[in-house]
Amino acid sequence: MDAHAWWFWWYEIIEIGDESLRQGDIFRNLVVFAPAQNMPVLEEKPAADEKLSVDGEWDVGDWIVMSASCDVGRASAAHYPHVLIAKVYPATAEELKAKGRKLDEALEAIRRGLDFHRFLLAEWPPLDFPRSYVEFRPHLTVPVEYLKRACHTRKRLRLEPPFREQFGNWVGANISRVGIEEEEQIPPYKTGTSGAAMLSLDELGAPGPALPLRRESPVREWIRWAWTASPGRASNPLSRRALRSALPTCLPLGSRGESPGWSRTVLGGPDKGKLCTSNILAIVGGPQWIGDEL
Repeated sequence: MDAHAWWFWWYEIIEIGDESLRQGDIFRNLVVFAPAQNMPVLEEKPAADEKLSVDGEWDVGDWIVMSASCDVGRASAAHYPHVLIAKVYPATAEELKAKGRKLDEALEAIRRGLDFHRFLLAEWPPLDFPRSYVEFRPHLTVPVEYLKRACHTRKRLRLEPPFREQFGNWVGANISRVGIEEEEQIPPYKTGTSGAAMLSLDELGAPGPALPLRRESPVREWIRWAWTASPGRASNPLSRRALRSALPTCLPLGSRGESPGWSRTVLGGPDKGKLCTSNILAIVGGPQWIGDEL
């Protein structure tokens, strides 16, 4: 096993026979059962000894525990009889119905949390577990004692912190989400950018489309001129001295000649107590206007 591989930090291997359960436990080739959609609705409560005929739907695949660790960690048939689990699918072109760049964009959307109903899981080659994703909607409950018996069939993977906590937050966000009717929403903004552009993977790192630049105020224009007038810029003390002397007369000041963008130095030395411009970026619009620092 390559201890330096990035996926090495994702999982703990739980040995066969260990019945401890945690949120983020992955059970492979698990058989699950759910009542069919045509399950009959009874008008009256059946007798205690009456048998009901109900069709069921079976599924075999990989499933992950969504119930909180504090519930399943001490679960019993009396305390917590059923465990919530979600389906795990391999992150392949067939499952995501995308190929090439579209597949990369789909996976990147899941990785960034932009596909809210899916959670990306790292592969684990030692147990032949492929890169996969959790789908929130096909979830169901299974008896806790059934899961404990499944612990005796094969080794399983368990998400390690902080990935387990990230997964738990994702589960909670999906369960607690609120959908508002479309006609009651704020109308959509026409931003001129597409979802594909925002997900263009920055060639797996580039920032999204640049926002339109605002018109500069006279103060910003003067600051840009003062800051860029000399090729030396930050190395030119005249530029900084000019800014320090002129900005207090240009910006709205509070009491004692201080504004939200100004602060007094607290360190010792010759500059102790003098006005500094370390926070002025918030006033003038950020480093895109005047450089990384004053």
